[in-house]
Amino acid sequence: MALKKRTFADLKNKFSKKANFKPERFFDLGKAFLDATGLPGPAMGHLQMFLGHSDTGKTTALIKAAVDAQNKGILPVLIITEQKWGFEHAKLLGFDCEQVVDTTTGEIDWDGFFLFNNDFQYIEEITDYINTLLDAQDKGELEYDLLFLWDSVGSVPCKMTFDGKGGKCITQQH
Repeated sequence: MALKKRTFADLKNKFSKKANFKPERFFDLGKAFLDATGLPGPAMGHLQMFLGHSDTGKTTALIKAAVDAQNKGILPVLIITEQKWGFEHAKLLGFDCEQVVDTTTGEIDWDGFFLFNNDFQYIEEITDYINTLLDAQDKGELEYDLLFLWDSVGSVPCKMTFDGKGGKCITQQH
């Protein structure tokens, strides 16, 4: 009995598989960002990090992504830990938010199609918050696609450091 020689094409057909990639979609940050980076903005469905010196446009890019998310019906979740946030600035950049004044206390708040949280002491609180939102989304309690926007990851310690059980924490200015 003679052995049949297989061609490479036979092996390739047997063991190679092809998958279609999802079309690439981006949040639109405008022409200036496109000109500077060659990309329209952050890719949807991916994790992205903007790095740079102080006052180089990282928060502006975050706001522009939030604006485009609002325009697309995607709920922006603003996680603000650097404490340099200003709704007035965000509104100037097109973020859909309205100032609301409590007539009893005179306290100013902001309302609109977004979630905002800046009450975190350490990173694990933030990941718990994110997981709570994802669980609510999974249960149908939060019926929107979400865009998590965190400004700035490097500005909060881990719980161990916060509790004084970790190494020395060196605070950097961003």
